Amino acid sequence: MTLQQIKVVRLLASAIIDSVAASGHTGAPGGHLYAALMAHGISLNQFEQIMSALVREGYLRKEGHVYFASGKEFNPAMPAAPSAAPVATAPRGWDSVGGAA
Repeated sequence: MTLQQIKVVRLLASAIIDSVAASGHTGAPGGHLYAALMAHGISLNQFEQIMSALVREGYLRKEGHVYFASGKEFNPAMPAAPSAAPVATAPRGWDSVGGAA
């Protein structure tokens, strides 16, 4: 997954959480959420993966086919990358696979 795709998924997750939270104590039916996302090209499999991840991570809870916001804070911004370790380079005269050039 590219960095741009990760950013889009994080924004999508944030929008889903906000939409479910706006539903209040009655919750948001999964079918309604899926219908809204399907109109934008999300497949059922993708929807189920996103929703199960949001439930697993504690941002949403699911009762039957209805989702409720847990109140757990979600920040769609990308977390800071850990300081990168130095990248090993191939010795002079060797290709990137490790063999002699």
